[in-house]
Amino acid sequence: MNRIFTITLGVFLLSTFTFTPDVQAQRFLKGLADKAKEKVKEKLDQKLDKKMDDAIDDAFDGKREEKTTERKSEKVSYTSEEDYTESPSVYVAYERTWRGGDYFSIDRANDTGESDDEGNAILRIKKSNLFFKTQKDVIAAIPAVPTTRQILSSDQAVIDKLINFDLAVNDLYARKEQAIIESSMKATQAAMMNRRGTLMNAPSTPSMPASNALSQKIIEALMNSGVDMESIDEEEAMKVAARVIGKEYGIPEAEMVKMIKMSQTNPDAATAYMKKNFPAAAEKLKVIEQENKQFQDRVESNSSAIELHEIFQELVEYRDSEPYKEALGRMYKIQSELTDFANDLLRQWQNSPECAKVESMEKDLVKRVDEYFAANNKGYNDQLPEFWEKGRKEQNAIINAYNETLVEKWRSKLQGFIDYLLPFAQKDADFEARIEQAKSRVKSTDANTIQMQNVLTGLNGASFNYVFSLPAIGMDAPRVDNVTEDRYSQAM
Repeated sequence: MNRIFTITLGVFLLSTFTFTPDVQAQRFLKGLADKAKEKVKEKLDQKLDKKMDDAIDDAFDGKREEKTTERKSEKVSYTSEEDYTESPSVYVAYERTWRGGDYFSIDRANDTGESDDEGNAILRIKKSNLFFKTQKDVIAAIPAVPTTRQILSSDQAVIDKLINFDLAVNDLYARKEQAIIESSMKATQAAMMNRRGTLMNAPSTPSMPASNALSQKIIEALMNSGVDMESIDEEEAMKVAARVIGKEYGIPEAEMVKMIKMSQTNPDAATAYMKKNFPAAAEKLKVIEQENKQFQDRVESNSSAIELHEIFQELVEYRDSEPYKEALGRMYKIQSELTDFANDLLRQWQNSPECAKVESMEKDLVKRVDEYFAANNKGYNDQLPEFWEKGRKEQNAIINAYNETLVEKWRSKLQGFIDYLLPFAQKDADFEARIEQAKSRVKSTDANTIQMQNVLTGLNGASFNYVFSLPAIGMDAPRVDNVTEDRYSQAM
């Protein structure tokens, strides 16, 4: 059954606010785009892909800062870098300051230390044994935070797993970046061929002369009514459209209102009512009905382009939500939080009973060594006695036990970050899947449709991909350095 009234009015409203290449309609869409652009401007400028990982590695630059401090109240921080003076009972100790990359970094772990003929670093693992197609694949394969034992022993199998994961993630985002570049080139070419392409690949005006003429009258009526084109709701638009259509086809406004209300619950009845009571108007509308049928066919064939626009709006709203902004802000502060946390853990050692015990053991050991050298006419240029090595091993046993508790706290901290951020990374992955599915169904080669795909991909990006670096940072756990057990280490 024909639905002249329903089809006509519905398509007029749709074309007015989505498809009509009229200046005001485009202004409406541009308002949405500008709003979204402003909200995500800062993120669009950041390529949260492989380059973000590079930035992380730069921040965690592998350098170690050591600060010379004086002993306070006989407290010292034991490291392997003790600088003995003439008397072994008086020495300068170094307070450890943690910085990212101090104990571990992916780049350093994968570097053989050699270079090829062109000066490029020769890697231990050149290509990952993993391959990710989507961010969902990455999330499914994200390694667990290494165990305390794996961290303290620098487990090579775990390190290789982390390297393979990192290389695969970098490869995925490099491919994504290349795809966006190629797609942008296509959009540029399409724009050069069709300067009149609209955001949603709208039908051109000549193909719908009657419909576009009436649409233009509706738009002018809307503008003259004083409503805000960027915030107008459906009810306001329908009232104006009903008044214009009624005037155009000789239908009293009251009757148009009646048919509008009827169409909301029974569109077939509204169409039948128009045919019966306003046959001349129904006959005139046949031309528009045919145009609109063709229009609807094109709309249905391009429904995925509409879906892209809907995803775009949803994505903008999501990224403007408080939970999202809070999580993103928290993520950007993780490095600072980890630095503070690590150095706080190291400072706790200096005031711990374990540290006091090691210091007491060291004082006793130094006293015994002094007595041994005096009795045997030896000095610190000579080999240290066997009991010194045994004493140092006993000190290291205490330090190692303390490090286990310290690393556990580090692992817990990282796991907390992962648990918090991973749902947001999963949301990114869900958006990515929806965008890719919609893109795969889009047949349009319109420049702005292609650009919309690029904008969506860029907006979604991988905002929370930093979470994928956190397991590797587990290997970089701060720890109290062992004291040396080398009996020859003090020889001058």
